Amino acid sequence: MAKRAIVGKSGVTPCKHDLLNKLLGREVGTLKANKLGIGDYLIVDLTAGDGVPYTGKEFRKGCSPGIILHHAEYLATQTYVQANVLLLEKQEATFLELVANIKSQPDLNCDVLLNVFCRDSKSWGFSESLTDAAFLYNDPNHIEDWCLTPKMLASAPKFTTSLSTLGCNVGGMKRLDLDKRELWFDRINMVTSSIVQSWHDACLLSVGGADQWAYLVTAPTKWRDQITSDCLAAASKMEGREADPQIAWFKQDPAAFLALQQYLFLTKAENAQL
Repeated sequence: MAKRAIVGKSGVTPCKHDLLNKLLGREVGTLKANKLGIGDYLIVDLTAGDGVPYTGKEFRKGCSPGIILHHAEYLATQTYVQANVLLLEKQEATFLELVANIKSQPDLNCDVLLNVFCRDSKSWGFSESLTDAAFLYNDPNHIEDWCLTPKMLASAPKFTTSLSTLGCNVGGMKRLDLDKRELWFDRINMVTSSIVQSWHDACLLSVGGADQWAYLVTAPTKWRDQITSDCLAAASKMEGREADPQIAWFKQDPAAFLALQQYLFLTKAENAQL
């Protein structure tokens, strides 16, 4: 029997890291021209983990804290925007490992305002970190670990984007009871209902496979085509499986967006009853 993948270090990890890198890279790149007049930009990793890179990768390419710090360092050196990074990890042992791995990096840019806390990020809100613009990274291991809250999203600045992991069940999403799977609809509705800006939309990416891994992106509508390409490219980076990506945008095609949720979270029999 094959060994069970370590949580956060499975073959889908290169996919989410590639997507995180591309999304952040695009946003940070636009801040060089800074047509919106952003004074400070906050990147929040709500589920920072241990900072151990994925197999064969270096820190700045192989874990979410490293990828985030890489882009924050670009901001600090190539723009006039204040780069702020907040890393939150609720498990104390994991937090201590994260701190040790960050400290082991000899060339961190001191112009990046970095805060690392051992804390359940569900209790954090933007009232603690006032900023002009933000990016939220939400990568829960289980649905109970989902970190975005209505209060957090309601208090977010209008220039806020996000990337969230959906599914999060290495044994297969469809093995969960229906009442547990239905909670994923609530999580997505929480995010889409928070999009009050006419220039933002939500993208749902299913990467295929029995475990039904998926990602939810919120971003400016003008980047739809580029982000769709990013999603397809990221899906191709998965290791040990064939990718069969499907993508739908909430505002662009609400029916397709709902249908993709139903495909992800309901069984064939349950879908047949709709």
